[in-house]
Parts: sequence; structure tokens; C-alpha cells
Amino acid sequence: WNPVFEKTSVMIGSVNTTLGWLSFITLTVKALIMVGSVSVMMQIIGEGGLPKAMAKSHFPVALQNMFLLIYRYLHVTMQEAKRSALAYSLRSGGVRGIRPKDWGSFGGGLLLRSLKKSSSIQKAMVCRGYTGDIVIAGDAGKLSLTDVLFFVCWIAVFAGIRFLNIGVLTGRLFGL
Repeated sequence: WNPVFEKTSVMIGSVNTTLGWLSFITLTVKALIMVGSVSVMMQIIGEGGLPKAMAKSHFPVALQNMFLLIYRYLHVTMQEAKRSALAYSLRSGGVRGIRPKDWGSFGGGLLLRSLKKSSSIQKAMVCRGYTGDIVIAGDAGKLSLTDVLFFVCWIAVFAGIRFLNIGVLTGRLFGL
């Protein structure tokens, strides 16, 4: 943990902090951006696109399966968390949020319900012939003209953002 080990003090505006906390916040923001970008990418390319790309890049099959199953069944865990939070709020007399003293039991209950649900999902997958290999229907991914145009357009957007002063252009647009 950098906040514990890096104690060099630094001023950011009027706020005094340490380099350890600054690096911790930076890494946390980067992690959130990465998770968000992977989510957006999965929404754009579809459920089978990421495992196909990972297969072409010779990622291990276990890693491909992990990404696909996490994406596919994340909503199951989210629904369980929503149901648990609703049950907690109904039992707690209308208290908003979950009290810190109940976080452990709430998280433990959510974990147990998620494990039970995942066990039933895994049994259903085995009954349907799942052997550990994810078979994704569709073409292996031939490059089309629309793919090239999509790529070129985004490169142009990123180049424009990099080389044009967007702040000045926006100000001129709004007459500032």
C-alpha cells in the first residue's frame, strides 16, 4: 500500500496530501476507467467478441471462460444484491443504506446466495453439455469495410482531440 509506505508530502492547490495517497487515488481511478472501458467494449462488440479476440491472441482458455462467464452472470449477482438491499431496508425500519455494523453479515449473505445461484447455474450448464470450452457461434471475424471505417473515424477523433485545443474551440462555439 503506497499510502502507508510513501509519506512524502505534496501540495495540490490548497490541499496537503502525500504521494502515497496520490498514487493510490490515481491507480483507483485507472482501475475504474479500465473496468468501465471493458464494460463498454463488451456492450459494443457483443458477448462473443471479447473471447474471440482473446482466442486469436492466444490467451489461455481458462481466462477466456472467466471473462465470458463473469460478464454473462454479473447481472445475476447484481439482482441478488438488489434483493438483499431491499430485504435489509424493509427489515430495518426504513433506514437508508446499510449500517456499517451490518456490512459483514450483508456481504456474507450475498456471497452465500451468489454461490448457491452459481452452483445451480453450473449444474444447468453441465446438463446442457458444458465441458469447460465456450463455443461461440459466428464467423471468426473477417475484416470488413465498416470495421476499417470505424477504426479510421476513431483515429481521426483521437487525433483531433490530441492536436486541437478543444477548450478554445468549445469557447468559440458558445461565444465565450
